[in-house]
Amino acid sequence: MTYTPFTKPLNELISDDLNILISEGISEGYWIEYKSEFQSSKKISKSIASFANTYGGWYFIGVDADKTLNKATNICGFSLTDIHDPISKLRDSIKANIDPTPVFYPKLINISSDRAVLVVQVPDNQETPFINKDGRIYRRVFDSSDPVQEDNRYAVDRLVDNGRNIEKRFAKFCRDERTFCKAEEEHPWVNIFLSPYPLGTIDRYEMLSTDGIENLINLSQKPINIYLNSKQEIGSGNLPFNAGQLGVGSVILRQVEPSEIAFNSLTAQFFADGRAKIFIPVKIVPCLRDDYIEKMKSLQAKKALQLVSSSDKEQHNSEFLTFFDVHDLWAVITNLLNFYQDWYGSALEQNSVRCAISLRNIWRLVPFCDMDEWGTHVQKFGLPAQNFDFVRIPIMKGKGIIVDFPLWEMVCKMIAVGFGLPISLFSDIFFKPTVLT
Repeated sequence: MTYTPFTKPLNELISDDLNILISEGISEGYWIEYKSEFQSSKKISKSIASFANTYGGWYFIGVDADKTLNKATNICGFSLTDIHDPISKLRDSIKANIDPTPVFYPKLINISSDRAVLVVQVPDNQETPFINKDGRIYRRVFDSSDPVQEDNRYAVDRLVDNGRNIEKRFAKFCRDERTFCKAEEEHPWVNIFLSPYPLGTIDRYEMLSTDGIENLINLSQKPINIYLNSKQEIGSGNLPFNAGQLGVGSVILRQVEPSEIAFNSLTAQFFADGRAKIFIPVKIVPCLRDDYIEKMKSLQAKKALQLVSSSDKEQHNSEFLTFFDVHDLWAVITNLLNFYQDWYGSALEQNSVRCAISLRNIWRLVPFCDMDEWGTHVQKFGLPAQNFDFVRIPIMKGKGIIVDFPLWEMVCKMIAVGFGLPISLFSDIFFKPTVLT
């Protein structure tokens, strides 16, 4: 965010903080617009789109402004009796009239029992252009209190280029730039790339120190509550890291044995701006060995593998197929993403999060789970052996998928699909009572 009239974040604002608009003589223009009452849906959407298309800004409903200088003169508020659900009215106006829907953060501040001010923060650095329902593109103009229709071809092209450049920056971020030796270059990996959207609203540069590394490692040692939604807790867990170092604008955490310090291992790279790269080695299990099958708990899973194992004597499946415990992978991802959310806290949850996933070296890799649901699925549809060595989610480089909170559930579902499993099977397996024990 390039400009804010306040000394604290939006979620901490109270009614007294609004007085700074008057005391500092803050006028309308590039970053500010005042309205004393609710406007029509079309007018609201024009204003919000114009901020998103320019430099971001603040939209106030319930603030009077001087007609000559456009400066705030009175925190009047609007009637809550007339507008019963202001935030829903705002959201409906924006979603119905702007394509695509820009990111915005509303906060209702009560100034009396029946009057309130609605403050809307629109961040910059979004994927422009945002087009209104009337087919027009609106932008802010410095000396104007209202959005202006853009009719300059050059300016429109700049908006399009800006959106493309944001995609290109995210695509460049979603690279695995680690180096592998011959002994490990064929090992399968699951790589997750996360970035707050829009980027630029998180600043945690205090982590770039020895104290910051220590705080991250200590946090990873403690169990973190895991929620299915904001209210339903389903358990707790953690994935402890034992090594850390500074990267460029980041802290790199690793889970590594001293004897294998030279090899790539489970790694989480957290950046000061809220981005993260997570590299997870896939744990291979010897599913087609007779002694392994005998120790399995699920009769259906055992039956499914015995069918493959019995044909192995002629077809040599074991020479070509590699199995991994997908249930264990989901548990690792769940704990890591909750750790990521917990570290960045409320600053992250005020944003959306863009996610991209790459599955590397997965040719002939088979997701396995010692549960009846998996065995029944395999007996019906066959083994989900991978025919590709590399899978990107989403397919288009640089696009990313906006992930809702909590992050772990949607990411695990995307990875399930990436490995050839239906989302329904993920739900059947993962949400059993034993998942986090």
